[in-house]
Formats: sequence, structure tokens, C-alpha cells
Amino acid sequence: VLHNLGFAIACAGLAFALGRRRIHTAALVFAGAGAEAFVVPIMDAVSWSARQHEQHAELFRIRACENGRWMFVCATSGVSQIIDPHGSVHGSLPALAQDSLTGVIRRETGIPFYVKWGWMFPWAVLAAATVAWWIVLSPRKRGSLSGEGRADLVDGNA
Repeated sequence: VLHNLGFAIACAGLAFALGRRRIHTAALVFAGAGAEAFVVPIMDAVSWSARQHEQHAELFRIRACENGRWMFVCATSGVSQIIDPHGSVHGSLPALAQDSLTGVIRRETGIPFYVKWGWMFPWAVLAAATVAWWIVLSPRKRGSLSGEGRADLVDGNA
């Protein structure tokens, strides 16, 4: 039985052309719209080093946590992996391996906090920074500690 699967297209060229944030936002929209798992076909550059393939593979662990969804990452030239909603890898194939990866992904229907409210984080940081700037830059009221307005300090009899 095929349920609500989200298919996300992710590649380095697309990420740089469209901006990583736009691709990330699409995944959040799919999760918010009811996608219960993600199947993600990827094609890393064959010329990448092993470390670059590993770094790219880590991004999908983060996306699985953000979206609270299982991810089945199918790579033609990168790291294929099955990732749970907590970012744990349940199966993987190394980069450029020609083999098959089988496993079970489960349906997740809950909407995680980040999908619902994560969009507010940059705005909350902006509001906090604005308040901090206002506090730092606002003129301070001169009070009795500065000595202004005290008659006993004007004539030097303090």
C-alpha cells in the first residue's frame, strides 16, 4: 500500500542554483502537507572526495530530524541510506557502490515543532536583536547617582 510519500529532488547544482533554503523549505511544506516519509533521489558529483560525500550524506540526517520523517536516500553516485526521524541511519551504501539497499521505512503522521513553528525562529532572533539594540542605544535617564540637580554638590559642600 502506497501512502503519502514526499519526493524531494536534491543535488548540489540545484542547491546552489536555487539556494539551499528553497529546497529545505520545500521539504518542510511536504511534511506539513502530510508527507509521511521521503524518498530522495540524489546524484553527487563523481569527482567529490570521500569526505564531501560524507558531508552531503549528513545533511539528510539533519533533514530527517527537522521534518520528523523517515528518509530513503537513493544515490546514483553518493551515499544511499535509510534514516529514521531521529537522524539514526538504519542502512547505507558507501558512495559509488553498485549494490542494492533494502530496509523498512515507517509512516510518520505527527507534525514536529520545527515544521509548525521553525519559520518563526529568524523573526524571533530579529526581534530579540532589535530589543537589545534599543536597550543598548537608548539614552539613559540621568539620576541622583550622577550628582545633577543636587544643591549640596553645586557649591562644593559635599
